[in-house]
Amino acid sequence: LFNVLTGTRQYVGNWPGVTVEKKEGWIKGLAGSMLIDLPGVYSLSAQSLEEKLAISFLLQETPDSILNIVDASNLERNLYFSVQLLEMGLPSMVALNMMDVAGSRGLHIDVRLLEQKLGVPVIPMIARKGTGQQLLLQRLAAEGPVRSALHIPYPERVESAIAELSAILGRSNLKLTPDGRWLATMW
Repeated sequence: LFNVLTGTRQYVGNWPGVTVEKKEGWIKGLAGSMLIDLPGVYSLSAQSLEEKLAISFLLQETPDSILNIVDASNLERNLYFSVQLLEMGLPSMVALNMMDVAGSRGLHIDVRLLEQKLGVPVIPMIARKGTGQQLLLQRLAAEGPVRSALHIPYPERVESAIAELSAILGRSNLKLTPDGRWLATMW
């Protein structure tokens, strides 16, 4: 998908050892929009060197927006990270890739319902076939990534601890996304 959107020929992929550094390219048809491909991540709790690179970029660079490419055939694993990203408060869009593989496994994904629940645009795709790329580009141009209003309610004790940690983080010199709640939930 990175190569399709940027018109480049980078060696990228979402399996260990392929994308071990960030790759950058300008999105064709969206003037001034740079796409940065990071190593695949399944949670904000980085374990491998590649995951640490991606998480470090997200926390230190604070990108303007995120295009989260999700494997539709392994939705549960990918949505965990997606929810963490949405809790960060950054404008996001989800590219729901490998819809053909999901279908061949008997999985039906209600894209409209998923979009409604996540609160961000969700674009069904089959990147290797080019399916959905025009819709993705159209929606990127028309509405772009959206800041989700997703708010996960936790039990009262957890919410109290999050509020305390958020207040402490708010008084720190850390560069935080809008409210820092997401970082408090990580502690």
